Parts: sequence; C-alpha cells; structure tokens
Amino acid sequence: MTNLSPRAAHLLVVDDDERIRKMLTRYFEQEGYRISAAENGPAMQKVLSGEDVDIVLLDSPPVLPVADALILSGYADAVLLVVAAGHTRRAELRRTAEKLAQASAPLVGMVLNKAGAQGDYGYYGGYQPFTRPGKTSPRHSGSAEFSNND
Repeated sequence: MTNLSPRAAHLLVVDDDERIRKMLTRYFEQEGYRISAAENGPAMQKVLSGEDVDIVLLDSPPVLPVADALILSGYADAVLLVVAAGHTRRAELRRTAEKLAQASAPLVGMVLNKAGAQGDYGYYGGYQPFTRPGKTSPRHSGSAEFSNND
C-alpha cells in the first residue's frame, strides 16, 4: 500500500447507503482528499474508467451470508472488518475471521460500530470521541465524531 498525502490523493467512496456516502465524503473532504462517490459497482466502474483514483473505499455485504466480500477482498490492499456491538456474536466473528484468513484477505483492523457509552469505565472515567490535534468537527467543538444520523 502506498502512503499518500491527503492533499494529493483522490478517494472513491462506494456505498449503497447515501447517508454513509455523504458522511464519509464530508469527513475526507475536511481531511484534504479529493472525493468521488458511487452507489454501486456500475457507477464505480464509470468513475474508474474516466478518472485516476488513488484509494477506493468500498462497502461490501457481510462476509458470512454471501461470498461478495470474500471475492472483493482478493482485489483489496486492505480489509477493515466492521462489527456491530450487541449484534455480532463471538462465534460469527470467529467464523468471519476464519473465512477472511482462508481467502488470504489482507485484514488490517476492526471497527466496533453501534457501541454506546454505558456508565462509568472505572479509572479512566469513560470514552470520548477521538480528537485530532488542531481538528474540530462542525457540530462538536474539539471532536471528530461520526454518527449514523448524519
């Protein structure tokens, strides 16, 4: 994978959910990326046939019910697994990780999605949205927070 300066990189966001495309577009534009967006494979192909794109961020269906994600992982430089808090069972997560490993998917990390703050977390007192030094979110001063409600 090539390290690219955000100011020079062109990112293509592919997701069938318009809310997620808009959220990601806003975030990456703020970070200095040039953005294109597509809602499906044919729209992605159209962008790729007419423009040079440095990074493609592609949302795929879940790994277990269909083979799409495993097939797509063969074309990826990196795979980020998204896990729904309170919904994904440990056995499902294990099977997903096994399937990705069998497909030689380049798994680079995992995101815990839909996790809410629930009470005190002991010594640390809780979790706050991630804050990048010198960056602020338009809605939350001092934080770069994502929300599915955007």
